[in-house]
Amino acid sequence: MARPHVREFLQRFVHPLVAGGELHVGVGSDHTDRDLERVSVRRSKQVCPKPLGSRLWRWTDVRDHWDACVLRSWSGGALYQEGSVAGLLAPDAVLAAVRARAGATDDSVIYGGTLPLLGGALRFDREFVAALEDPVRGRELRCAYRVSVVDDLD
Repeated sequence: MARPHVREFLQRFVHPLVAGGELHVGVGSDHTDRDLERVSVRRSKQVCPKPLGSRLWRWTDVRDHWDACVLRSWSGGALYQEGSVAGLLAPDAVLAAVRARAGATDDSVIYGGTLPLLGGALRFDREFVAALEDPVRGRELRCAYRVSVVDDLD
């Protein structure tokens, strides 16, 4: 389990990932320092690690049933987010949009959106787990980590 070192008040969401020359999908978390976000959204994202799961699926292996896949996350052991990826842009559409704006993406990992929070309230727990389930093939990708809080990062 990774141990990102961040400040106390942070936001975590589960995201499907788009990665590499041959399109792959995975799961990860886009940490954001909520206090710093009030000053600079860009900097609030830069100071926090972006944990990723250790495995990927080829997009071609999941493309035909992508909308059946489910994203979930748990914060402090409590279910935090859950839902179908059908409401998110498909990974190939995310990649096309990024390429149109930024050019080449061969060595990139791109976060592809997230789901609403269950209950609507942010949680600030030390443990976070993210999962992408493929119920058609009976498999799951996971990303799990604990947060080590540090004092101000200045």
